[in-house]
Amino acid sequence: MQRSTSERLFQAVIYELIAIAFLTPVYSWAFDMPFDNSLGTMAMISIGVIVWAAIYNTIFDRIMFARTGRLGHDKTTGLRVLHATLLEVTITLIAVPIIMIMSGVSIWIALVADIAFSVIFAIYTYIFYFIYDRLRPVPSAAQRSI
Repeated sequence: MQRSTSERLFQAVIYELIAIAFLTPVYSWAFDMPFDNSLGTMAMISIGVIVWAAIYNTIFDRIMFARTGRLGHDKTTGLRVLHATLLEVTITLIAVPIIMIMSGVSIWIALVADIAFSVIFAIYTYIFYFIYDRLRPVPSAAQRSI
């Protein structure tokens, strides 16, 4: 069994709310931007990431299950590192254009900012999903029928 669509959405929203709370002041300071501009930028990136993370996590978990027989909460350390890294790499395609438009910076500045955020978020993603998977494991078929 895999996580439901509603569980995936809940997971993505919690992930992004924590991220916005942490990253908005950092972004505002780093770009010397008003807080409201930084919040808008982070919110736009987060909306894209919420949609993408739900899709990505479903695809990743299905491939992982097909190849290893493991459920979404049962990732090895190597699979967790791969999961977090691939998520951050793919998010670059969402984040860089938004940073460029909202902050009025070049693609290179936006890419450097995204790389810095990606390093932070790779660590955050690993920790978040490690904790989330333990707090909300995927119910087994037997647990779902009770």
